[in-house]
Amino acid sequence: MEEFEIQSITNHDDNFWRVDWFGCLSYVDSAQGHRRSQVLVDVYLSKLFKHPKNSNLNYKTSTDHGNPLKVQVPVEYLVIFRIGDIWHKGKYFSTPDYLQLSTGSINVSSQNTDSYFSYHRFTDGSFLIPFKNHPYHQSATRVYCERLILPSGQVIIIPHWVILQAYFARCSYVFSQLFEFGLAFDKLFDPNKSELVDGKGLLQLRKEVDDAAAADVARIAWDSATNKAYRMVSQNLALTHCHSEFHTKLPSGSNIQNSNTGPKTKLPIEGLTNLKFRGKYLTGDQITGPFIVFEILSCSADMPFETLDFYRDNPGDTIGRSERQKALENSKKYPPRINAKHDKDLQLIPAKEPIRKIDKLKLLLKSRAGTEHTGLNNKQIIKKHFNDISLRAKQGAITIDVDCGNAGDGDSNGEGAPVSFAFLEGIESKKKIHLFDYPICRLKIFRFVCRDIARLPEVKNVKFIRVNPQLGGFDDDYSYFPETRTETGRDRKWRYIDYIKGSRSSGKKLRRALVAQVTAFSNVFYIIEVERRTVCVNGQWGELDAPALLIIRSKKHFGVLPENDLQRLFRQCAENSGTWLSKNNKNNYLAFLHHIKPLSHPDNTTLASPEDHRRRIVTNIKAASGMKRVSQPDLEKS
Repeated sequence: MEEFEIQSITNHDDNFWRVDWFGCLSYVDSAQGHRRSQVLVDVYLSKLFKHPKNSNLNYKTSTDHGNPLKVQVPVEYLVIFRIGDIWHKGKYFSTPDYLQLSTGSINVSSQNTDSYFSYHRFTDGSFLIPFKNHPYHQSATRVYCERLILPSGQVIIIPHWVILQAYFARCSYVFSQLFEFGLAFDKLFDPNKSELVDGKGLLQLRKEVDDAAAADVARIAWDSATNKAYRMVSQNLALTHCHSEFHTKLPSGSNIQNSNTGPKTKLPIEGLTNLKFRGKYLTGDQITGPFIVFEILSCSADMPFETLDFYRDNPGDTIGRSERQKALENSKKYPPRINAKHDKDLQLIPAKEPIRKIDKLKLLLKSRAGTEHTGLNNKQIIKKHFNDISLRAKQGAITIDVDCGNAGDGDSNGEGAPVSFAFLEGIESKKKIHLFDYPICRLKIFRFVCRDIARLPEVKNVKFIRVNPQLGGFDDDYSYFPETRTETGRDRKWRYIDYIKGSRSSGKKLRRALVAQVTAFSNVFYIIEVERRTVCVNGQWGELDAPALLIIRSKKHFGVLPENDLQRLFRQCAENSGTWLSKNNKNNYLAFLHHIKPLSHPDNTTLASPEDHRRRIVTNIKAASGMKRVSQPDLEKS
């Protein structure tokens, strides 16, 4: 079998080069001066002073790290490259004998993990990764790292690039989808034909996903921690865009712009696991000193399934083909499957961008093993033919899409990727749309408003409650609007955030809301904020609807609202296409039981001063909620 080779990785010389660090993302090819269709990542390499056999790569003096070589590569190439690997004459040469560390059985949770930039400095003056111990990240310090604290107190530092390689790099298509500026999980699998029942998983893979990644996609579909870690990358790239942390503006509608940060995610595991790492200690203390990870060698986290049957609706070699099909293939009436061939001319910055070539070529890199997921041990995974599948699933997968509008989806901060409706010409053109320089996320603003309300002396606590949570799967603390019908029996489209009348929009992504329950010393009341459709117009962003805030409280003193009353209120709003109280139901049953008051948002121009904008909302809520200021003696008495 021919050797795997990529030209240019070692600058066309006879030296040995080590991969030191992965940096930031960009669409602009700095070598050729034009924009690529696939996002590029900076790879930093340093030249070895001696032959690898005569070098101890655990010491920084073994390479010329002060003069790094930076090469931009398509992001999918990171399914091949690993920090610490040695390359020579355009070929993978070896992985040195770096130090290894095993965590033993630990409980991974938000209590012992947190994320920082690699340059982070703590309040005591210490750095997460000191330059004197690890100089390789000096040229790309805005790369996120996860700090894992073991029960012994030892600190493990894992670059987020390394996390993504360990859990999502078995298929370059799955890996590259991480960096799409509008992640849709149905590009990986069909949620309507996939399910997990009593530990038995059934998964229909999309044709672009390799068989080898079936278990990875199953974890994305059915494990909430993995699902969140996967979608966080796209969300935070969008958040970076919203915060203008880009140094080159690209045409509207482009996926992401040039970034001066790396991807942000989290460990896609929760609960008990045993992790084994390859890397180096940052100090001489090899017992309790901090350890930086070059590669995750193994992970024992359990899988969400006991057995997994996967299939696809496109042709392929499968179990379950009929004898007739096999006979036809044996008689060569069907063309034989074409095996991947070595392409010696595949450049690191190629004239033609690689399309799935990297997956074919990585099979030739036999000596370079990836992360071992021991949680797959004793799990039965079988590929079946489409015609052999009798079970047709309807529910069960986590089908959160990040391109569902409002700059966000799913995490506790309401942050994520904005939706762009490119087919806008002639659509709702009669509406006067206020345009912003960046996509406005009303749900994110509302979370800050709730934080401000919680700090008021009149308030005991604020919490989000969920209405119709079953409609949104594992979608954190959001509420959803139920299906309603028109008089002619058609599905009302208002509850879909991605629907624009007359466009090619899909109308499948549910509009979300946040329901805050505010417990004050004088009463309990509820505030409801609804997601808005956003649209990109010539590089600026506008909102296509403007549902009001709603203040609601029981007419009974200090009353908590029944769940079915909130559900009825959401149904009325959906039936009236975003109007909480229409003329037809203003004096209905709910209005008889509760004080219900729609509340207009401040003028859009106030968003230029976010703090002032939120202050106005809080003032309006205080006036409309019946909340009374409590004196200090009353507070102490309470």
